[in-house]
Order: sequence, then structure tokens, then C-alpha cells
Amino acid sequence: MMRLVAVLALLWLALLPPLFTHGACDAEFDRVGSQVEKDRTALASPRLAQAYWASRQVPVRVISSEECRMSRLPFIEACGPGELLYVSVPMQNRVCRFYRDSHITVQLQYDGLGRLSQLRTDMKPFKFLPLPLLGVTLNWAR
Repeated sequence: MMRLVAVLALLWLALLPPLFTHGACDAEFDRVGSQVEKDRTALASPRLAQAYWASRQVPVRVISSEECRMSRLPFIEACGPGELLYVSVPMQNRVCRFYRDSHITVQLQYDGLGRLSQLRTDMKPFKFLPLPLLGVTLNWAR
């Protein structure tokens, strides 16, 4: 009986942290998105963007338009005429990293002349559990 209680207590403790992030995961995502928008001029071309991310020690994957069309990567909705830079910004918050997503992805699509044409940031969405009887919604790693 004590083992069962101990296992249930450990399980409950493992499930608690994401319920008390108080929006930290969304805030970190918003912060990265805002910073990227603010630094848009530093991302104006693929070479500038590579230097920008290298200065922040964030790895960049450069995908040519030909590679994009041939490989059909699952994270790309449509291939553009120019290069695509796929960036994975690591999450700083440990709870968010473990329970929600380890990285915030930034996709920078360039046109055929090397000009930034589309910028997209993404992260796994948080889960929620509505409890209508209590009139509460539990947010998981928000």
C-alpha cells in the first residue's frame, strides 16, 4: 500500500510543474518572435541571417529551393524560389523544454533575389484540460 502511495505521489509531482508555468513558455516564444521581428533588417538576406544566428550560437540549416522541392521535408508547407533557413532556438526554461517543446523554430524564406519574403516562428502548442464542473481550465506548460 505504501508503495502505491509513493508511486502515485511521484507521478503527481512529475505532472505538477507544467501546471504552474504562469505563461512562461508562451512568454519565451513571444520574446523570440518579437526579437526576430525587431531584428528583421539583420535577417534581410541569407548571409546576414546566418551571421546573425552564428553570433547567437544558434545552429542554422540552409535548405536550397531545389533541396526543398526534392526532399519534401515535413516542416515545410511550400517551397519558395530562394533559400530557406530553418533555425532551432533552444528553450531556456527547463520546464517548458521538458514538458512542451525543446526548441522554438524560426523559418526564414527568401525570394529568388535573396530578399526575406516570409518569416515564421513556431512551437508546439500547449495542452489544456477544461474542468467544467469546477469552472476551471488547467493549462499544461503554457
